[in-house]
Amino acid sequence: MNARKEIRDHLIATRMKVWLDIAQCPLVNTKIPTWRARKNFWSLCRKHPEIAARLGYTEALIIPSPLHGLSPSKPPVTDPPAPAREQPPAAAPTPACVSQETIKGILRPVLLDDEVV
Repeated sequence: MNARKEIRDHLIATRMKVWLDIAQCPLVNTKIPTWRARKNFWSLCRKHPEIAARLGYTEALIIPSPLHGLSPSKPPVTDPPAPAREQPPAAAPTPACVSQETIKGILRPVLLDDEVV
């Protein structure tokens, strides 16, 4: 492919994504059989393993499996939470337009001009 390295990597990544989409959902392009999409995706993964690794693609990703959605068995290591700081209580927001009925606690329904009740 005659392109600069940055552009070439992007074009290859785009082609990988297209073949992966077609293989995972054949309705994306009904003119291409899924076996050809899998074959092309595997070929690109073998030819460009560094791009596939950067995108998180593996050759097994294209085969449907219930194990793909599982999280790792060990929980990830996280930092302990920072101690909570005391914050002053937030003031209640004041509405932009306050009527005397609202101040007295009387609520009145507001009707639009063309509203039918």
